[in-house]
Amino acid sequence: MKLEEMLRLPTIMYIDQEISVIRELMGMPIDYLVANKEIFSTLIFNLETSHTGGGYFELTRENESIFFEFADWLETVNRHFAAPVVVDACIDNFRISYDDLVKAYGPARPVAAAPDLALNPDAPKNVD
Repeated sequence: MKLEEMLRLPTIMYIDQEISVIRELMGMPIDYLVANKEIFSTLIFNLETSHTGGGYFELTRENESIFFEFADWLETVNRHFAAPVVVDACIDNFRISYDDLVKAYGPARPVAAAPDLALNPDAPKNVD
């Protein structure tokens, strides 16, 4: 997938989608990324938005390592640009661990299913 195509991805992605994008990016030649600096920069910003806006909810000890690797990779790629295209705060957001989130917000809780109103005789009925 090319960088331009990645820009069409949803703003908030499932963590598996984020991981897929990260793997794609890390497999691209650095010269290609440098030649497409604006698109690359926008894509990293979008990926950070997704990760901090929803990806954190799916972060586990099992999948956090790819984000740590990505942060290290971003630092390496940044050195190939005349001026850094990814700010340190953005890179640091990919270094947030599951344990960091637990310390900040408490342990993950299962999401309660919506009540099945059809099975609840006391549920309000639609009145036409």
